[in-house]
Amino acid sequence: MAYLEQSDIWKTYIAVRVAGLDSDYSRDDRYIEWFIDGTSSGSDSLSAGATTSSSQYFVGLEPGTTYYISATIHYSSTPTSGVDSSVTVSGSFTTESEPEPEPDPRPSFFGWSNAKVSGGEFNLTASEWNYLMDNINDVRVWCGQSQYGYTSASAGAVFTAAMFNQAVAAINGITKYSGSLSTVSAGEKIYASQLNGLRDAINSVT
Repeated sequence: MAYLEQSDIWKTYIAVRVAGLDSDYSRDDRYIEWFIDGTSSGSDSLSAGATTSSSQYFVGLEPGTTYYISATIHYSSTPTSGVDSSVTVSGSFTTESEPEPEPDPRPSFFGWSNAKVSGGEFNLTASEWNYLMDNINDVRVWCGQSQYGYTSASAGAVFTAAMFNQAVAAINGITKYSGSLSTVSAGEKIYASQLNGLRDAINSVT
């Protein structure tokens, strides 16, 4: 009994053939009409005694989509008749899906150029601070969020509570951050533990 079988498949094409044809059919007048989702897609002739047709390729298809393919085999019902009979075989076939895109790698983890040690000097450089803020924004973008506007630090300029609080707000606003950093008030001292807290907080977002 004739049936359809898949011979090749990819994201944008399917190839099928008819197998199980009658090997005792001695005439070469058989032919196949092909259809995909009810639309005609050409025809093929069959040689006498053929048990399998050549593969029919359906191209220009969508990835991960199921298509209904049918083949109508036309043949002679008796040795003396013309091509007067037909049988249809069909099946559903699904193209390969597009692979899931690889996730973007997490931005690099942040580290201070100069260690922040309790009781030590306030050795925070402008470039370090700006690098921290850039790293925070890189992580925000990686999390699918917008960058946070901040005041860039300048060499020799005063580091203010408002600048520290910008970093706090930028980190606290990250959806993947599970902690809660505290802000400081103008005139308060900013300790090494608080600076290291910013580092640890942004590095905890994974």
